[in-house]
Amino acid sequence: MWIGAIACVAAVLVLTMAWFLPTNAQFATKSIALDQVPARLDTWLMVGSCSPPSPLCSEFWQSLGEDGKAMTKIIHPIAGVIAIVTIATFWLSTAMSELFGSEAAVIAVKTAIPWGFLLLVPALAAAGGSGFALAQGRWAGLVGAKIKRMPFIAANGILILIPAALFLASKARAAEFDTTFYAVQALELVAGAANITLLGLNMRDGLRMKGRLRRRSA
Repeated sequence: MWIGAIACVAAVLVLTMAWFLPTNAQFATKSIALDQVPARLDTWLMVGSCSPPSPLCSEFWQSLGEDGKAMTKIIHPIAGVIAIVTIATFWLSTAMSELFGSEAAVIAVKTAIPWGFLLLVPALAAAGGSGFALAQGRWAGLVGAKIKRMPFIAANGILILIPAALFLASKARAAEFDTTFYAVQALELVAGAANITLLGLNMRDGLRMKGRLRRRSA
């Protein structure tokens, strides 16, 4: 059972390294022909859409029995913390480099962020998949609230954060800090803050479910 779970996580890591990592590098170095960019980006998003959590991902975790359930309870919070810390690091690095850093610092930050997907994508997939498994079909209360936030987190990442990060990395490498760059960066910061908030709410509800955090009395 444990071997199967590790294989599942490893598959996500392999997908990330085999597809996302080299594609990020090609976008960053502008080695993709201009006429191939739309098709490559569509493929990027299509492959990425396989990574966000879904009820199908939870079937594997649920098939592992009691041992798998215990392991899932360990994986879920760890993956969630990794995801929120990674996104927060992206956000703070961007804000700090723009406010206090040099142009070289901004370039370094914006071109480094896409590489962080190597960590973020598997973390989000593991957090979401294990979350669906632990929910066991329940959609009420705190469990339901957490499950309902996950599609927004995934869509925000796939439709806004990832394309924006790739676009900004390309612009930064070319030192093109124009109006378009800052408009997209503003959108990225807003979307990033939204995901940090949603993941934070999920973490809060998880702590409440475990009795480690009490609700405030009215």
